[in-house]
Amino acid sequence: MRTISGLKQPTLAEVWFERQRIDKLPHDKVNGAGIAHVPEGRRVFPKMTVMENLRVDLYLRKDSDGINRDLKSVFAHFPRLKERVKQAGGTLSGGEQQMLSVGWALM
Repeated sequence: MRTISGLKQPTLAEVWFERQRIDKLPHDKVNGAGIAHVPEGRRVFPKMTVMENLRVDLYLRKDSDGINRDLKSVFAHFPRLKERVKQAGGTLSGGEQQMLSVGWALM
């Protein structure tokens, strides 16, 4: 998984996505292509709010309409997150933190 998401270089193979070789791309380019790694352990920023956690990597994106659309999609999948947008990530239950991790990847 780390190789696919651009965090580790392959030693004996190549990684292709949508007819493009991606194993030589930096992580941010792989992520920009739509591949995200959601690590085990519900790694959220505990002192940041749910909304801040969801928006933490959006510096790569410049499309505010797309960002808003993606936020709506995350909240449609995980309505509990919408209820807790101002709550610190570290105070969420384990399941809610996992939702937040997946929501981050979807963003």
